[in-house]
Amino acid sequence: MNVYGDSVQVVSGDGAFIRDLPDPPLNLANDPTTTSDTVIRFTFSEGASNGGAAVTSYTIFYDQGSNTFVQLASDVTNLFY
Repeated sequence: MNVYGDSVQVVSGDGAFIRDLPDPPLNLANDPTTTSDTVIRFTFSEGASNGGAAVTSYTIFYDQGSNTFVQLASDVTNLFY
């Protein structure tokens, strides 16, 4: 029951695909074979849960210590950048 009145109770989802936010990536690591004074490459692995749907891409942000995150890349489909 809500402000609109009673409704028929259904099984959770009742055929709908219920999704949640995916967990953040894990195991962020520097790739020392590529990283230099001017280039950095890092790897990561998928989070423990995808939230119910495949993760199709990542958006990468960085912060240089000012607590202001800046978007570096979007639509990253690999587990490295």
